[in-house]
Parts: sequence; C-alpha cells; structure tokens
Amino acid sequence: MLERGCDIFSLSKMMGHSDIKTTTIYLSATTVHLQEQIVKHPLNF
Repeated sequence: MLERGCDIFSLSKMMGHSDIKTTTIYLSATTVHLQEQIVKHPLNF
C-alpha cells in the first residue's frame, strides 16, 4: 500500500497501531520505489 501512494500515518491507523513506530517495523520498500521517491523530492536538483 505504501508503494501505491498510501501515507504511513493512514497505513498505521488502518493496521490499528497506536504508535507509528510499530508500523515501521513491518515496512519494506523496493529499490525502485526508493529511487522514484528521491526523484520526486522537492530538494532534488
């Protein structure tokens, strides 16, 4: 869901976590996804 555009806060709430840190334990991202996010970053020159 994260790679399809769902933000981590919403994902955390959907999973029923009271602390977003719990959600991060279960997350992983592909290299392609990370590269796409770097390109989108507003400070990318």
